[in-house]
Amino acid sequence: MATNTPTPPKQGVRAAQRNALERITALENDLSGIVQSIQGILNNMENRANAMSEVIDGLVNTLGPDVVNATIERLREERLQASATAQKDALAKSVEEGKTKVVDIIEDDVILTGVEYGKDGQVLSPGYVQIPFGSIKPEFQEKLKGQTVGFTFDTDVGGKFEVTGVYQPVPVLESDPPVESDPPVEAAEAAAEPTKEA
Repeated sequence: MATNTPTPPKQGVRAAQRNALERITALENDLSGIVQSIQGILNNMENRANAMSEVIDGLVNTLGPDVVNATIERLREERLQASATAQKDALAKSVEEGKTKVVDIIEDDVILTGVEYGKDGQVLSPGYVQIPFGSIKPEFQEKLKGQTVGFTFDTDVGGKFEVTGVYQPVPVLESDPPVESDPPVEAAEAAAEPTKEA
């Protein structure tokens, strides 16, 4: 009578188990190294932030808070003006190249330019706003749709926005298919043949 004795695991299964354990150990070691690297990066960032804070504190103490604040405001204003100028120039170039056209009525696919005013009626820096219609809040889109240049509405922060320009991208049309003509070789041969006179 045959007995049912369990068969020992095959050599391949043991090797696979060993291989899996080695890979898990390697992953644990790699993970530990990654965590240490991230911690090093975070420590470096914290050290830089602390160093910058010390420099800023030194500047404020040396120059005074009024001078530092005025310098920060001036630099912000310069960045805003540079950005507005770049937007204006890009839009003007797009119109010049025929990629965008000036239109009269505000519709869904337009780009608006305008001026934003604060609560006190003063023009807010940089004095120029350029925004695609689709990125405007829906409640303002409703107010703007169908309007023209010069339209002004109240903003949600108590100021006003005046539309100074309406631009529409010109759709890119597929070019006409090339006109079929005689292949260059056949055309040259035809031109070289003598003509018969009657």
